[in-house]
Amino acid sequence: MIATALVAFGTTVNAAAANAAGTSTEYTENSVSQQNVSDRIKLGLSSVLLPGMGTVTQKDVRYSYDADKDVVRMQFAGDSVPYSTVFINKDLRTALHTAYDQYLKDFDAHTLAQKNAYKAYGTTESRYVWEQGADRNAANTETAVGYRFVNGTPYFSLTLFENENIGDDTQSGMRTILLTKKQAADLIGYTDEKQLNEYAKLNSEMSAADIY
Repeated sequence: MIATALVAFGTTVNAAAANAAGTSTEYTENSVSQQNVSDRIKLGLSSVLLPGMGTVTQKDVRYSYDADKDVVRMQFAGDSVPYSTVFINKDLRTALHTAYDQYLKDFDAHTLAQKNAYKAYGTTESRYVWEQGADRNAANTETAVGYRFVNGTPYFSLTLFENENIGDDTQSGMRTILLTKKQAADLIGYTDEKQLNEYAKLNSEMSAADIY
């Protein structure tokens, strides 16, 4: 729940969302020790906010990198499903970084348009997987990256537009993931292309050494 707020550019802004965003290296430079010889490289932990039924719930998120498939996994406990994962491919990573840079500029310039409530800086495709009981469901989704005002707070956002294969968690025909500036900085750090390339190279070298 959002308990502390401050006022900026004429609207109420979550205090956590107004914290310094940090840089990508803050979230990736200490991750090498977490590597192992496998397809999945653990990147770290953070959290996201999931809206639904008139509330916003914070959920823990695990980030990992599948070097063979070149995708970052954002895995979190959903509000209506036990586990769900957004697969962040290279196209989505590019869209995320471009949108994040513009979001920070608009935030600092006080030009986020609250009257629009929601704005997408870019749209691409991602893959969404969720589990319900013994069933594992998956679908490709159109994913918009931008910002969304919720209760006066402009969150960085990912919106996964549903098709017939995706259950409707929010009763609105889409799956929305909200991030404060700090949470968004975590996401941007964990999807830093240069760092991911270094992880993939090191992982490949370690795997090759195992063969011999």
